[in-house]
Parts: sequence; structure tokens; C-alpha cells
Amino acid sequence: MKWIFQIHRLFPVFVFLGSVAGYAQTPTLLLARGNTGISSNEGGRASNFEFYMEASGWPRAVTAGETVFLFGSWPTGNNPTITDDKSNTWRSVTSCADGNGMTHGFFYGLNAAANTSVITATHGSAIGDQVLDWAHFYNMSATVSGFVDGNSCKTGVTPVNNTAPNISGTAYNIGTTGDLILTCVYVEGPLGQIQVGPNAFTSITWPAGFTGLGEDIFYGHACAYGISTSGSFTPTFTVAQGTHSSFAIMSAAFKAGSGGRAPGNNASISLAEVHATAGVGQTDTINLPCPAGTSAIVVADDAASLTGVSDSNSNAWSHVTVPGSNYGPIYYVNNPTITNGNTFAVSMTFRNSGNADLLGMYCLNNTAGIDAAANAQNGSALISAGSGAVYSNGNSVQNGQVVIHAPSIGTSQIGDLVLSVGAIGAGPAESCVAGQCVFDYVGSTNWTNGDQESYANGDIMSHQYALSIGTVDFQYNLASGVSGVNGVALAFKTASSQEPPAPPTGLQTTVR
Repeated sequence: MKWIFQIHRLFPVFVFLGSVAGYAQTPTLLLARGNTGISSNEGGRASNFEFYMEASGWPRAVTAGETVFLFGSWPTGNNPTITDDKSNTWRSVTSCADGNGMTHGFFYGLNAAANTSVITATHGSAIGDQVLDWAHFYNMSATVSGFVDGNSCKTGVTPVNNTAPNISGTAYNIGTTGDLILTCVYVEGPLGQIQVGPNAFTSITWPAGFTGLGEDIFYGHACAYGISTSGSFTPTFTVAQGTHSSFAIMSAAFKAGSGGRAPGNNASISLAEVHATAGVGQTDTINLPCPAGTSAIVVADDAASLTGVSDSNSNAWSHVTVPGSNYGPIYYVNNPTITNGNTFAVSMTFRNSGNADLLGMYCLNNTAGIDAAANAQNGSALISAGSGAVYSNGNSVQNGQVVIHAPSIGTSQIGDLVLSVGAIGAGPAESCVAGQCVFDYVGSTNWTNGDQESYANGDIMSHQYALSIGTVDFQYNLASGVSGVNGVALAFKTASSQEPPAPPTGLQTTVR
């Protein structure tokens, strides 16, 4: 499929960090995913969008009392209603319209129920422009009153140069030291490709004292988080461009507390980004702010344009490629050196394929290398002996609007984390079959022209945990009339299967 790309990136915010007398809990990121979004320059339209987090019982599933955030941009006058599969109450921070047809804002599910796993954004009518990212944090307050401890949203900010910081928002007062601060920037107006041309992002610098949540250089947005000191706070970011775009910058502070708990020690995804691009023989470089403790990094391509991956720390990357295929490959590095997560960047080289590609970029924790003893199941084929990877080999089985064995892999130990990506002749897939995987693209149950959109590219990307030794079978719900589904999967061993530690109670002085 073909569609138009744009850029998302994260920008810097200045926050004072330090020890806080009597303050016992620091908001801590459990999991985040940054998406590309959709553009009205593409054919795809929908009125509902589904965002998938970890399933019940998985290592980084939402724990009771966390706060789940959904934040981004949507058409002015067609605000989304946010719901989820656990009936949490969703609230919003005051949003702002940019004067070019888009509104920007935060939504949050306070004191979330354990194992909340699907967020749905529903609009009154079908739209073609939207980007929403999600993240959930523990050590958050469970009290509604005063939870939002200050916020601002400013539009029409056009940088005059590339000197940091070159995007400044409206100052607001934060009443409490130790709050979680989220800050995001968005290129104003309907989403459109800026990855090439004079408005292309040439670099992004995270705010001082902040940690990146993700960036997208295709349509142009980025987000970061930090921990507050009380007093006046001015949100900032730095986006370098040849010709500067007009930006909206929004920021809010949220009260800390004791809600939620740290993740378990099994293999898990700790942060992910989705990158849209066109295979025209170029190299794309993306900031990937992998958290401390990252044990592996993965780049998965749906449309077979990716030919090489490198990074700012010169790690040695490996890959698995489906023979003669038009889907995959998956690149990965185990035990990567990351000297500074806030400056770590991944460079991806693409052949001149003419394809539209939608890549998944994953930071993994607590993995112990590839499961070299993994084997093919249900008609799938092993890529090579010891590769830990299989592909569906044209043997996926479709029954109506459900496809199974896409692909199917046998793991050799409990706790394997299996990542999968693939292509559909003419998509889209709507979601994973419940219990068979977690869909890593954005789904919808009412796509029009769903093969022509950059939330899912009409293709498949997902992951699954092996809760026992045996077969992990990737299965998907498809839109009506969809067929021709094939995928490749790669299994990572877990380094341990210990119970999660108790929530921290000591003084915290750093942003993690």
C-alpha cells in the first residue's frame, strides 16, 4: 500500500531534579508506545481506534492504581470519547486548538484497574487525521481532586533558529515537588509528510532533565517526561529543521502517589515506537530512548524494504530474513551498549522498493538472547537452524475473517517473548484474536480503505508471551474481504521468572 509520511520527535523540557525531603514515591514509567498517526492525504478513514497494551498476567500489564495516559492530536470539533476494556473513568486536561484544524490534548485513566489492556478512542464521524500515543506509570496518586497540578497548551510557536531550546510553551505553576510532567510538541495542522523536504527534522534534543517517550519524524511530533520541583515551570523542546514548522506545545503535571507497582522480572517490552517511511533507497535515523536495563533492541519491518540497521553506539546487529519474501525482516541486537538512552539513535537503511513500510522499534528488558531451540509448527518453516525464527511459508489458514498460523512457533522454555511482523495482500487486520497475541499497530473495527493508512499500513505486527513450553500461534481478526496473510516471528528467552519486587518506598532522586 501507499501512503504519505510525516515526522514525530521528542523535545526537551527543563526540570530540576533532586532529593525531596519527605517525598517517598517517584512516578516511574512501566510501558510506552509512540505511534505514527494517520493523515487525510491517505485513503484510510475510521471513527474508532483501538490501542493495545499488555494482556492480563503479562510482565508489564497495567497494575492496579497506575495512571494510563493517552495523548495527541485530532480534528477540531470531533473530539474523541475515551473508553477501555475495564470501564475506567477517563478525564481530560484542557486541550487547545491550533487554528489549522487540529486540537491537542491529554487524556488519563486515574487509579486504573489491573490488566487494563485495550483503549478505544471513538469519534462522532470518520476521520483521516489523528495521532495518539499511550504510556502508563506507577507511583501515581489515586485521588481525583488536585491530580492535575498545573498545565498549559500553546499554539503558533515557530522557531526562529535551531538553538536549544527553540520551542517554548506557556509557563504554569506546579504546586508540588515530585509530580510527573508530560510535555509534547506537534507540527500544527492536518498531518502531512515532513520526513523529506525543507521541513524535515534534522535533530531533536530532549529537554534538560527529561527522558524521551518517543518521536515520529514522519508527521512531526514528540513527547518526553520528567519529575517536577514546585514553582513556575516553562515547558520547552528543541526541534532542528531547515525551514521551521509551526508547533503546538502542551504540558501538564500530575500528582505522584503509591498507585501501581513495579513490573515483574520476566522478558518484556519496556518502550516501543512505530516508524513510517517509504523505501526509496534512504537511511532514516530515529531517537530511541531505551530505558535503563535494556537487554535487546528489535527493529521489525512489515514490507521487506529494510536492508540494514546501525546505531549511535556501533552495536553489532543481526537479522532474520524470510527467503524471497515481501514481508519482514527482523533486525535485533542482544546486550546492546547504550551509553546514554536520551542520545541513543537507530539508523535504518532501506532499498528502493517503492513500498510503504511501517516498522516497529522495541526496547526489551530481561531477555537472555534468542531461543535457538525454537521450532516451526503448523506448517510454518524455520528460517535456519538455531535462528529462533519461523515464517508462515504460505501456510497460514483463514476461516472467514480469522487467520491462524500466521506464523506458528514452538518455544523451548517458559517465558519466551515472541515478536512477529508480516504483510497482507490487501489489508487490514483489525486486531489479534484474544489470547493469541497483542496487536502492536493501531486497530479499528470500521476502517474504510484500511489498506491505505499509516496506523497499521494494512499489515500485521504483534507480540506474545509463552506462558508454557509449546506452540505460540499468531492469529488475527481481519476486515471483510481481506486475505493473503503471512508473518515472521522471532523468540527471545527470558532471563528470569522471579516475582516482581515490592513497590519502592525509599527516596527517589532520578527520572527513570
